[in-house]
Amino acid sequence: MGANVTIAIVLAAGKGTRMRSALPKVSHKVAGLPMIAHVHAAISGVPGLTPMYVLGHGQDIVRGLLPEDVQCVIQTQQLGTGHAVGVALEALPDDCSEVMVMYGDMPLLTSVTLRGLQEQHRAQNAVLTLLSATVGEPFGYGRIIRDEQGRPVSITEEKWLSAEQRQIQEINTGVYTIDVEWLRNTLPTLPRHGDDEIYLTDLAAAAAKLNKLLVVPNAAHDEVVGINDRVGLAQAEQIMRRRINETLMRGGVTLIDPTATYIAADAVIGADTIIEPNVIIDT
Repeated sequence: MGANVTIAIVLAAGKGTRMRSALPKVSHKVAGLPMIAHVHAAISGVPGLTPMYVLGHGQDIVRGLLPEDVQCVIQTQQLGTGHAVGVALEALPDDCSEVMVMYGDMPLLTSVTLRGLQEQHRAQNAVLTLLSATVGEPFGYGRIIRDEQGRPVSITEEKWLSAEQRQIQEINTGVYTIDVEWLRNTLPTLPRHGDDEIYLTDLAAAAAKLNKLLVVPNAAHDEVVGINDRVGLAQAEQIMRRRINETLMRGGVTLIDPTATYIAADAVIGADTIIEPNVIIDT
């Protein structure tokens, strides 16, 4: 794929009703930074990956949280994830042969995970590679459906699962690497559901029919689970805070009580600094 451009399409148009907030979901903060800023940092850590944001609800607020030079497109009607990616496709540069797709409410996603997904996609010559995770409580997530030989054949959304399928613990995280030419040809063929919505998850079955669907399990499932409400926001805060504190301690900073130390993700603290308990460092 060489010099061709890879675009990371970040879906950030949703309202996030379960957050019970007037603010767009991706603007809520984790460790002092908006969720979407963490996603941007993860993308920035992957060489050759350029972000493009699909905005909708609260677009002015979300746009203000991003660097001025990043490209944003507007999904004026929220007609599903497939429709959102279609909006982005129209704005892709001609030399883009591959896209990564992810959500803007995944602040725990890391550059290492994104790079690994991209590398496996290329190595296996897949048209669609998706990141899965095995979780103890999969309620609310689409499940990876496999055949008797264990090969992935499709993704089934939560609302359409049979009683047996509800027991499946392997979920679709919503993080993909996709061949652009195949995507352009296949997206228009996807069915429309409910209120005329197009689901990106229907791409999985289309790729599987070509034997070109690759599912990459992610062991660190905490980084690929999206945030839907304030409970999830608090859980993400705990995980992110632990990451930040461990990184600082490994870098030579002493935290007397890491469980009672709150440090923003973009704080810079020098080696041999000693931080007492119950300290909050914001930026």
